[in-house]
Amino acid sequence: MYSTLIAFAALVLLYVWNTIKYKFNERNEHKMGTKFYSWITLGANKTMLTNRAGKFAEGKKNEENNKFLKQYLSDKYAEHTPRTLENYMTLAFPNMDFIFFLRKAFIKSNEVFLGDKDKLTTYLNSGTSPIFFNPHSTVAVEKGIAQALDEAGSRKETFASVMLLSIDLFKNIAQNSEYHFTGLERSEKAKEALESLLDEMSKGEQQPHIQKSVEDNEHIERFLSKKGIDRANVTGSLSEKFFYELTQGSLSPYFSFAYSRFVNMVLMLTLDAEIEIEEKDNAFTPIELVQKRNLQRTLAVGRAIAYAFAKSMSSDLGVEAVKKRGNFLVNFFFTQSLTDVNSKDEENLKRILEKLEERRSFINSTVRP
Repeated sequence: MYSTLIAFAALVLLYVWNTIKYKFNERNEHKMGTKFYSWITLGANKTMLTNRAGKFAEGKKNEENNKFLKQYLSDKYAEHTPRTLENYMTLAFPNMDFIFFLRKAFIKSNEVFLGDKDKLTTYLNSGTSPIFFNPHSTVAVEKGIAQALDEAGSRKETFASVMLLSIDLFKNIAQNSEYHFTGLERSEKAKEALESLLDEMSKGEQQPHIQKSVEDNEHIERFLSKKGIDRANVTGSLSEKFFYELTQGSLSPYFSFAYSRFVNMVLMLTLDAEIEIEEKDNAFTPIELVQKRNLQRTLAVGRAIAYAFAKSMSSDLGVEAVKKRGNFLVNFFFTQSLTDVNSKDEENLKRILEKLEERRSFINSTVRP
């Protein structure tokens, strides 16, 4: 009996050890693209893009935080809040309000699509689904960007540079083989491009509450220490660690929050792109039908972005690509749930990139006429 218990305990420990090794920490050049794409499309996409911001926590300790965040998140639109609004600023980073400026501008432009406000309120009160952005005209998208840039005030040029560097980095990851992984090794050009983007975001004047949240934040300190971030070269070290985590098929909370900021930015900058969606028209009201279509569009954009990153990691994507190169027992017991690439991703990515090139020209002409 005693020996049986020991054997059982040993099997449990072996299972746990293999789960940690293969499911969470394995780095395999043939699997990593599919693992990352699957992590996004089977769960992370919804977490990042389809939840309401939630309620603000009351109390004196939350007054300063609420005063800042209520300017931008007091609505029923989607927002990624992995630690709730009360702890939102534990994930703070320099100039993080740039995405708020875009969000605010496009919420305003989206009002024309919402129809009867009483019916909208009834729909929102009937569940937990947020409001999603409707497709916009190119004129409306450019107007929204211009408004967001104006709200940045003295930081307008920095905001513009952050968007331009983000666009360039993503376009290169999607299209330029020099920015792709070679085996498990990330591209030096991709690493340097992300480092330049992070340097730009850290430049100049900061919003006071954000600056305080970044500088006086024990959560960030623990994250930097745990990841072994080089304090003499923080942005370069962060870039290195981000690409390393990609090879593991998922991202830790700080990196996933930063990634969701990028995805939301691309979503808003390309609201005029013609995105192919999964038609799911099982709705009871016209408002619900529109919101469900907007939801599918939002998820399709997130999926196409993940597809671009996945293709930069592994040339062959899909369940069979993983199965044919892995041990059966490892694949069956210790590999996360996987999915094949959606047939619409490639064309949607192409359309997103075309619109980002248009945005690049517009932002340049707006800031540097």
